Amino acid sequence: MVVALITLFPSNSTAQTPFLRELEDKAITTFEDGCRGIAAFLRLPVATGTFEQVLEELRKREIVRNKWAKADEPLTWGRMSYMICRALDIRGGLVMTATRRTTERYALRECLDRGLVPREGNKVRYLSGADLMAVLYRMEVYVKSR
Repeated sequence: MVVALITLFPSNSTAQTPFLRELEDKAITTFEDGCRGIAAFLRLPVATGTFEQVLEELRKREIVRNKWAKADEPLTWGRMSYMICRALDIRGGLVMTATRRTTERYALRECLDRGLVPREGNKVRYLSGADLMAVLYRMEVYVKSR
């Protein structure tokens, strides 16, 4: 799986290799892992910087909410789905369109519907490292198929 992701992120693969190798073995990923994964996917220059730099850039792009700040907090499917929808500019279905808001619950439903997350589950379940790597891969496939 690491090899597949390195080929997806060739521009910064050398810098991302340690992150990806450690990620594969994690039982539960952190919010920092999710932010770094999204930053790498978007090929942001700050992807290999400090967590604060990554978080600030994602806040500027409105991919993470301002109240999300704890780097070591476990990453949930709902939060990751929210970041996916914002990063890929997914507008969503009827509820997300009508309310003009992205919520973790409806973002998860959109990601499930589009095949971006590998399984159904509750928005508060945690991602493993393998789950996060699979999501990053599916995001890349999704973008290339559009």
